[in-house]
Amino acid sequence: MNPLRTGIRKSRRWWRALHERRMLAAQPAVDPTKRDGWSIALYAGDDPLRLVPHPGVTNPILVPGDVGDMDCDLVADPFLHRSADGWHLFFEAVDAPTQTGRIAVASSTDGREWRYERVVLTEPFHLSYPSIVESAGVPFLIPESHQARTVRCYRPVAYPFEWEHAGNLIEGEWVDPTVFRHNGRWWMFAGSGHRLRWHAENVHLFHAEELHGPWTEHPKSPILRGNRHHSRPAGRIQSRDGRLFRLAQDCAPFYGTRVHAFEITELTPTRYRERPVPGDGLAGPSGTGWNAAGMHHIDAHPLDGRGWIASVDGWRWIERRPT
Repeated sequence: MNPLRTGIRKSRRWWRALHERRMLAAQPAVDPTKRDGWSIALYAGDDPLRLVPHPGVTNPILVPGDVGDMDCDLVADPFLHRSADGWHLFFEAVDAPTQTGRIAVASSTDGREWRYERVVLTEPFHLSYPSIVESAGVPFLIPESHQARTVRCYRPVAYPFEWEHAGNLIEGEWVDPTVFRHNGRWWMFAGSGHRLRWHAENVHLFHAEELHGPWTEHPKSPILRGNRHHSRPAGRIQSRDGRLFRLAQDCAPFYGTRVHAFEITELTPTRYRERPVPGDGLAGPSGTGWNAAGMHHIDAHPLDGRGWIASVDGWRWIERRPT
């Protein structure tokens, strides 16, 4: 073995360990008697980058207690999908005894009144971030499955309640894979470097001609490296007037602090450029209520020329369950 390469690898591991210790030391102290309580709400507006709490609903629309078929600890990562019979909201529901994420669904006929349905996807490993895309008119569910060391894709057997594994898109421990279609190609953002309390520090870009691949990593990937503020995906890529916007969750000082937006100004198989959208983020902590401590996800959809509707999540500190 080359002693120079061995020395370089040891040096990198040492610096990485030092970096993680410094990051942990820099985080605010957490009260051990409290935990983070996540819930899901509905926002609306005339622009996907200018959203406010929906005036026609009482937020949050989903809390862990609404999940009736499991002992649920939190609900988060909501993705909307519109079908012929109304709206469906896919989201992460965490099983309290095992702390394993499952995918559940709620339904609505008008996008305002929501009814919890049931858990629709369970695996031996953790599932979250159930992004949903359509290919040839068929919806596909692409959740985060980093514990399985792959990005898995599921097709509907009986939409929206039954799904089957349709294949793997890319291999690796990727978090929050976000797939979208643009200019005749499929694209995917995915986070990495997430071992430190779920803080993703890098965002990678992949592309493919077909949804099921083969997928190729972009030559400019990772497009961000070592950036906890702007790397981890925070929901569907937004398209407005032909312009694309990447959403990123701010993981400092806490995981899930707020959501930032970046306009994608150039996207080809060989080139990538983006610029930040001015402002202090699209959504963030309110200081009170269901999202007092932070927010980390937005999924906005146009309403046939009548503005936009968006599912969002947020959290607050709550008392821990007695043991």
